[in-house]
Amino acid sequence: MPEPEWLAGDAMGWQGPWGTTYPANLRLLFSAMTEQQWLVRARQPFRPPMPGASLRHMSNAELKAIFRYVKSLPVKGKLAPAYVPPGGQVVTPYFDLTPKNLPAVGASKPSARRAQGD
Repeated sequence: MPEPEWLAGDAMGWQGPWGTTYPANLRLLFSAMTEQQWLVRARQPFRPPMPGASLRHMSNAELKAIFRYVKSLPVKGKLAPAYVPPGGQVVTPYFDLTPKNLPAVGASKPSARRAQGD
């Protein structure tokens, strides 16, 4: 994607146990936010696809650099579609990130002895 299109959100959803979420249009979001508000927000939990854990581990200087870069870009695009809770109707395309083939809850694990081939 060309740089002039970066960080303007997307209507492609990310669906998993949390529901369906969409990449936010950071250009619009940051246009209505102060740097201090961003520092507070970046330390809070995010649903995918935002890299919340990564943001929470960044220094204030790193977060400020992100904010200043996004603010340097022209505001463009529109808001991403709204969050859809688990089981809700999704009308956009989406990636299904729901875990598959998980062991049943409470299923017994093979003993260490059997796992070693004894």
